[in-house]
Amino acid sequence: MDNNTILMVSKTQTTFSEEEVMDVFSKSDSLDEIAKTMESAEDRLYTSWATVDSVDKEGQKVPIDEAIKQQDILMERGAPIMDTHTNKSVGKTLAYRVLEHPVTKTIGILHLNKIYKNNILDDKVWAETVSGKRKGSSVGGFSTDKQMVSDDGSIFESLKGFNWMETSNVESPCNPHATNHAMSLVAKSEEKMVYKKEVKKEESDVTTETPDVSDSDRISALEEGLGMVISKMDELISATAGTPEVEKEAESDSMEEDKEVEKEDMEKEDESEEKEESEVAKSLKLMAERMTSIEKSLKVVEVVKSEMPTQVNKAEKEVHSFTDVMKGKVSLNDYTRGQL
Repeated sequence: MDNNTILMVSKTQTTFSEEEVMDVFSKSDSLDEIAKTMESAEDRLYTSWATVDSVDKEGQKVPIDEAIKQQDILMERGAPIMDTHTNKSVGKTLAYRVLEHPVTKTIGILHLNKIYKNNILDDKVWAETVSGKRKGSSVGGFSTDKQMVSDDGSIFESLKGFNWMETSNVESPCNPHATNHAMSLVAKSEEKMVYKKEVKKEESDVTTETPDVSDSDRISALEEGLGMVISKMDELISATAGTPEVEKEAESDSMEEDKEVEKEDMEKEDESEEKEESEVAKSLKLMAERMTSIEKSLKVVEVVKSEMPTQVNKAEKEVHSFTDVMKGKVSLNDYTRGQL
């Protein structure tokens, strides 16, 4: 086939392959013919003005001659199409043409692009391109020399030494003339179906996921909690073991032998004793709170009682002992001696 001959297709043919679209794109100077062929492309193909020789919204312009020179380098580097200047590649540029822009009547670079169909982001970008939500292209790169230039009465920043790194598919192009030209109207878009399916799967994962906690881990945690409670109770008992009230019970025989001397001593230390008895009361209150905590723990222990009979029996014994103390059935002194 002659390189200057445009590929002819049958009138009955309804779609065009990627190769056929590229052939028309590379050889035709008619934007209408390119657009008509593009609309019947089998794949996710579209044409977009990557840049036009005009000042953008930020008052900048890439010299068109430098932009044209960058095209072969861009193609050599894979010519990625990015999602709005992120690190997410959603397609690639297959070819480029240097043509006159129909609005500005200046030189522009028209890209033939392809959007992938490997994941939900690809599907989303393609669906938004077809719907018109994404309106054009935006160039990503860097320049080595920025200069303020005055041309035809306008002042703008010329981005000289520009290095074209990527082209992004965007909703609002910085260059107002870098808009999409034509796109396939027959290429399938699975965006809605795939996206909803993926979301449903994620929600299912969240609602059905349960922590993997073994019975042995649960028992160990319970044992540790009970151990801490019992340890704290031992500390409280030790702290109250030397109070006057306990010493009074331990020395009851001596007090009966000399009641008068004891009475005199108690009168002298009455104020101090009341203060210490208050501390004992606080300790007993804390003991009661701890006992409540142990009783709650026992409710959990009952579920796994068959797995830890020793721990359960010990906890029950502790609760019953504390209950006897609180009800007055067993004196604090006797309980303390039993613990020691």
